[in-house]
Amino acid sequence: EDFFKAYIARFASRILTSDEFKDFFMQYFEASSSKREIVKQIDWNAWFYKPGMPPVLPELDTTLASDSQNLASLWLAVDREGAQPPSTNAMASWSS
Repeated sequence: EDFFKAYIARFASRILTSDEFKDFFMQYFEASSSKREIVKQIDWNAWFYKPGMPPVLPELDTTLASDSQNLASLWLAVDREGAQPPSTNAMASWSS
């Protein structure tokens, strides 16, 4: 999150080039000794120019998506099968 805050603070309300993003990214993470070597291994040509999906896909948390699909299934059962509506507000515990 700190990187994104710094990114927004630096580039808010303006357009930047891929090279500007790369330079900012490299400067930001090279200041961190624990990230310096990892950042140097990034294949920028693959990220910028290789067609298709990015070389590294992020691992996404699908908890909320699964919860919402399950809730939708419950309400579809109410509509299509005459099932009882959910007795609690399943969304109350969801984060925004």
